Amino acid sequence: MGDGRDADPTVNAAAWSLTSERVVKKPEGLDLDHLLDLIERDMKDAPSISPFAPIWITEMSKRLDH
Repeated sequence: MGDGRDADPTVNAAAWSLTSERVVKKPEGLDLDHLLDLIERDMKDAPSISPFAPIWITEMSKRLDH
């Protein structure tokens, strides 16, 4: 298993998508501790709030008003 990084963010996203599907469907044989370490490492540099949060909050507020 690699370090989970690639120069192309699309490749990274695809790799994590496939990995998360595998974790759900067939986790046997995966080093889950290593995967958690990779997630923790990568999340240190991630923004705390999704760029979509303001859009989502606005939409949910509209729905509550109805």
